[in-house]
Amino acid sequence: MTFQVGDTVVKPSLGLCKIMGMRTMVVDGRCEEYFIVLSGDVRVMVPRSRAEKGELRPAMTEEQLAALYHAFEEPLLADDHEPDNPYHLDPREMEKALAYRDPMAIAQWMRALFNHEKDIALSRAEADLWTRMLRVLTEEISFVEKTTKGKITVKIKGLMQAARKKRKERINR
Repeated sequence: MTFQVGDTVVKPSLGLCKIMGMRTMVVDGRCEEYFIVLSGDVRVMVPRSRAEKGELRPAMTEEQLAALYHAFEEPLLADDHEPDNPYHLDPREMEKALAYRDPMAIAQWMRALFNHEKDIALSRAEADLWTRMLRVLTEEISFVEKTTKGKITVKIKGLMQAARKKRKERINR
């Protein structure tokens, strides 16, 4: 992946960033190019070699966003064979999805948390994960759609509520 000065990218540990420039530096006797990225007031230098290995990724495209919304629209069925954890909630895997800021993985976990909360309730830790996941997704989606985070929150919750309704209809057939 080739990034250019001016590109908006996602750095998993920061979120949305803008590439402000490039700088060549000698570190440990090696000459290497660095991207200078800015997220809010935070300026970070990312080695080009690490950026190209996934330390930076492009912001979502319109096509990726459409696939993400489609994922939210799909009903999620609980696993009746595991009544104690019907949505296979795994906090470690949820944290990993957050750490990588992987939109599709985050969406899948949000769907599970949403349905779990409607069926039972969320623990404090699960509620915290939900909030953090929603914040990560709304930040990037609001950038792509050029709208407010509040509107994105309403849209995501509406899509999941409609999916839940479809789920109930399928179960009642």
